Amino acid sequence: MRKIFLWKIIAGLLPLLVLAASANAQHGWPIEAMGSEHPIGNSFGEFQDFSGVYQHTGIDILETPKFQADGTQDPAAPWVRATVGGTVSQLGDAASTAYNGTTIQGTDGTTYRYWHLEHSSYDPSYVTNFNNGTAVAAGGRIAQLVRWGCNYHHLHYDLTNGGNYLNPMADITPNPDPDAPEIGGIFFAQDNSNPWVQLQPVSPGACTVVSGAVDIIAQIRDRDNAGSTLAGAATVWVRNVRWRACPDSNPDCPWQNTFVFDNMPTANGSGGNAASAAYFSNRAPWDSSSDYCSATWIYSVVTNFVGGSPNAAGTWDTSAIPNGSYSVSVEATDFAGNVRVSSVRACVQNTPACTTELTIRDAADDNGAIPYPGGNWWESPDITANPGTPDEDHNINVGAANPIQVRVWNYGSCNLAAGTTYNVCLGWALPSGTVPYPLPAGQVIGCTLETVPGGGFPVGTNRVTTYTWTPASGSVPLGHHCLVAWVDTAQDSVANTPAVNWDDNRAQQNITFKAAPAPGAPGYSSFWIYPQEMIKERSLELTFKNSGPKPGLREVKVHVPPGVTVKRVVGGQIIGGYKGKRPADPCKQSGPCKDICLSSDAAQKQGCTLVISGIDPAGHLRLEGIQVRKAAEVKLEVWSEKDVKKGQFTRVEVVEYGLLPEHRKITPVGGLTVRFDH
Repeated sequence: MRKIFLWKIIAGLLPLLVLAASANAQHGWPIEAMGSEHPIGNSFGEFQDFSGVYQHTGIDILETPKFQADGTQDPAAPWVRATVGGTVSQLGDAASTAYNGTTIQGTDGTTYRYWHLEHSSYDPSYVTNFNNGTAVAAGGRIAQLVRWGCNYHHLHYDLTNGGNYLNPMADITPNPDPDAPEIGGIFFAQDNSNPWVQLQPVSPGACTVVSGAVDIIAQIRDRDNAGSTLAGAATVWVRNVRWRACPDSNPDCPWQNTFVFDNMPTANGSGGNAASAAYFSNRAPWDSSSDYCSATWIYSVVTNFVGGSPNAAGTWDTSAIPNGSYSVSVEATDFAGNVRVSSVRACVQNTPACTTELTIRDAADDNGAIPYPGGNWWESPDITANPGTPDEDHNINVGAANPIQVRVWNYGSCNLAAGTTYNVCLGWALPSGTVPYPLPAGQVIGCTLETVPGGGFPVGTNRVTTYTWTPASGSVPLGHHCLVAWVDTAQDSVANTPAVNWDDNRAQQNITFKAAPAPGAPGYSSFWIYPQEMIKERSLELTFKNSGPKPGLREVKVHVPPGVTVKRVVGGQIIGGYKGKRPADPCKQSGPCKDICLSSDAAQKQGCTLVISGIDPAGHLRLEGIQVRKAAEVKLEVWSEKDVKKGQFTRVEVVEYGLLPEHRKITPVGGLTVRFDH
C-alpha cells in the first residue's frame, strides 16, 4: 500500500435569483407518490406551435399509464390525486380519446385542472362527489393516466385564478431539481427581420459586429426530469429570462427587461396571440420547438421583454450608444431557482471605425465577454508553464528555470497592421477571483513589448510571447498561487477592475510554487487556505479521479492545521481521528475520536486529523462549516488498496465554496490545480 498526497481547487461564480413566495399553500404532487419528485415534460409558459404560437398553460408530469401497450392493466400505474380540496365542476369521460379530464374549484379560490385521464378509470367516490355536488378532499383519488405516443404518458396539471394561469411549481413540494438551464447560444439579428438577418463577426472567433436596431435571440432549454430518460423531458422552459449589454467601462451594468413566469394571461394559452409570438422566435434560422418526443431548443427573443411585458417592437438600440466593445449577457432561471448566465462579445459599429480587442482567455470557452461567467476561470489555456514536461501547468520550480508561454488573441473587428505595438506582462498572486490590478511591483515577473510583424495580426488569430522565469530560493512563497498575465495596447488598455475574470485582457493559471526537486525525490502537494472576511459558510468539495488501472481507495486522511475548524463531513464515513501529532495508538473504529476534529471553535490551536473511509473513487467528499482563523496549510493523504505503479497518478479535484455578499446561495470562490504522479 502506498500513501500519496494530492490537492486541487477549482471555482467560478454564478449569480442567483430567488423564487418569489407563492400566494397559495404548499402541497404535494398531483400524482402518486405525492411526496416524491416526478419528471416534467412540458413546463409552464413553454413555447407551443400546434395551431399558431401559444404557451403551455401548466406542467406535464410524466408517469405510467393505466394500460400497457398490449392492453393489459399495469399494476405500477399511479393514481392522480387532488392537491387541494374543493368541488368538482367538470368531469370528462368519453371513450376513444386522450383528452378526458376534470376540474376542481378549490376551497382557496383557485381552479385546478387534471387532464389526459383514462376512460372509465375514475375512482367511484370521486364520481359520486361530482354527481352530488359534494366536496372532494385534498389527497383523494381521481383517476389514472391514458397512454400517449412515444411513451410520453403524462398528467397535464394547471391552475387559473381570474384571468391568469398560475405557475403550478410555485406550490408543489418537493422539487429538488439540481440542474441549471442550458443556454446553447446567443445570436444577433436585424430588428424584426423575417427570416432573421443574422449579424456576424468579421472572422470566426472575433466579436459580432452590430449596428442600428438589433434583436438578441437566446437558445435556451431546461430539464426537470427526475431521472427520466425520455428525450422530451430534456426540453422545458424557464421561469425568468433577462439580458444586458455592458460596455467595458461598466461590466456590471443593470439587467434589462425582466419577465417572470409566475402568472400568464389566459389568452396566451390560445394559438396566434401576439404576446406569445413576441416571446419566441419561430422563423429561420432560429425555429423554436417543443416536440414531445425529442430533445429540442426554444429560442427566446430577449429584447422583446420590455418592462415585464411582451413587445415585438423591443430592440437593443445600438445607435443610441458609443461605438466599441460590449459584453451581451443572457440569464435564465428555472422554476427551482437554478441560474445560468451566458455572455458573448459584440462590437458596436455605427460608423466605419472598427474595434481593437486583444484577449487572454480565462478558459477555453472564453469568447472575450466580461465578466467571464464560466466555472473554471483559474485555468487559462493561454498561460502555459513548463510546457511539454510533467510540471506543465502544475508546478513552478523555485530555484530552476521555468519557461512560460502567454497566448494573445485578436478578438476585435480590426486586423492589427504591421508595426502595431502591444505590451504582454506576467506576474503572480494568491489564487483568487480578486487578483488586484496593478499587481504590486514585487509580483510582476516582467513585460515584453511586442511589435506586429509584416502581414499584420488578423482578427481571430493569436500570437505567443515566451518568458523564462527563474525565481530565486526565498524570493517567492511556496504553496498554491497563480500566474497572472495581461495585455495592453493604446487602443485597448487593461481595465482597473477588481477581478481577473472581470477583464478580457487579463487571466490567471493557478499553480503550485515548490522547491525544485532533487533527482528521484518523491513529491507531494498541500493546499493553503486563507482567511477572507467576505467569505462565509465555507466548504470544500473533493472529487477523486484516477488515471490508468484504478487502484481502489482505502481511506482518506485530512490533516486540518491549527486555526482551521471543520463542523461536519458529508459523503464519507469518519472511522477515526486525533488532535495534534499522531499518537502511538490512534483510535480507529469507534469512540469519541470519530468526531474529535469536528468543532465550531475557530480558535482551535492543536490541529487535528480526520480519517475517512467509504468513499467511491468517482464520488464526492464534502467538508462543511469550515472556519479559517489564519493562513494555514491543509494536507490530504489518499491511501490506496494496493501499490500504485509508476506511470499512474491520482487526482483530487476540490471546489472551495462560500457565501458571498450579494449572493443568497453558496457559490465557488477560489482555485488551484495540482496533480500527484508516480
